[in-house]
Amino acid sequence: MFNFSLNSSFEVLGKNLAQTLLNINRAQRLITQTLAAEMKLEIKNILDIPVSKNGAKIVRSLPLQAPRKESGTLQNSVEYLIEDNKNNLTIKVFCTDSAPYALYLEYGTQKTAPRPFMLPTLNKYALILKEEIKGIGKFL
Repeated sequence: MFNFSLNSSFEVLGKNLAQTLLNINRAQRLITQTLAAEMKLEIKNILDIPVSKNGAKIVRSLPLQAPRKESGTLQNSVEYLIEDNKNNLTIKVFCTDSAPYALYLEYGTQKTAPRPFMLPTLNKYALILKEEIKGIGKFL
C-alpha cells in the first residue's frame, strides 16, 4: 500500500526553499563584498599614476583624466561601506574627510575641468553587479 502525506511533502519543500533562499542570500553578500573590495582597489590603482615632470613643468593631470598621485592622500582616502537593511544591500564607495577636495576633482568646478576617478569605475561595476544579480535570479 502506498501512503502519501501532503503535509509532509510541503514541509520538506518549505525547508528546501528556505535553505535555497539562505544560500542565495549568502551568495549576494559574498558578491557584494567582493565587488566593493574590487571597486576600492581599482579606484586606488587609477590614482596610483604619479605626477610627472616635463622638464621643469609638473604635469598633474589633464582634464577628464584621473588625478595623478602626489602625496597619496586622495588614494588612501578611498573606502567603502556595505549597508544591510532587511535584505537590501547597498555599496557606498567614497573618499573620507582626509581628502575634502575629492568632490572637486571628480566633478570639476567653474574654473577646472573634472578629473573623474570614481564614476567610471562605479559605472563599470554597476553593470557587473547587474549581471551577477541576473545569474542569482536564475536559481529562483
